[in-house]
Amino acid sequence: MENQDAPDDEVAFPPLIIEDEPRPRAKELRSDEEEIDRALETIAIHHPRIASALKVIWGYQECATYLQKLIFNCSDPADLHRAGFKLEILDAILILTALHRVVAR
Repeated sequence: MENQDAPDDEVAFPPLIIEDEPRPRAKELRSDEEEIDRALETIAIHHPRIASALKVIWGYQECATYLQKLIFNCSDPADLHRAGFKLEILDAILILTALHRVVAR
């Protein structure tokens, strides 16, 4: 008995990779130092005092503590009127948190 539901021709799927089309470029990879510099520059635009403090204490345990306070408070602890960071600033702080390493002195 012949199956009435089966199509006469199989469905052909397009190839997953088309060799003639240019592939999209992956985001250019930056070194950790470049990421740190870029994040600090972003913070410095809106919060120069915070960026300055981070540069001074970078590599110390105090920097890790300060970054944690910035994240959990969602604002500069010294600025009582601030209601939170812009998304780009929070992103920069998170990048710095991920890249910060305490250096033995």
